[in-house]
Amino acid sequence: MDWPILVLRAFWNSWLHERDVLLAGSRKHPTDGHATFYAAAYGVFIAPAVAARRSQPVRQKLTLGGLGGGVFDLDNRGAVTFTATPATRAGLFCV
Repeated sequence: MDWPILVLRAFWNSWLHERDVLLAGSRKHPTDGHATFYAAAYGVFIAPAVAARRSQPVRQKLTLGGLGGGVFDLDNRGAVTFTATPATRAGLFCV
């Protein structure tokens, strides 16, 4: 696995567990659109990666709105390819 995916996985893992601990203690999880976007990106990436290991083809473009939203384009025919583009509409963020 390429190093950017490993870094993204480490971020996603720590972000998710921090969120779980804070919410269990009835505390808010402080985050911004960038962090939410990267956490969502890894969550979406993992689906075609797992499907590829089971020889199940996935090709989909997913558009998510709200904080951390964007367009996620995935394809696991051949090598797994994944493109994540942050939303740029008013009220959201730009990277």
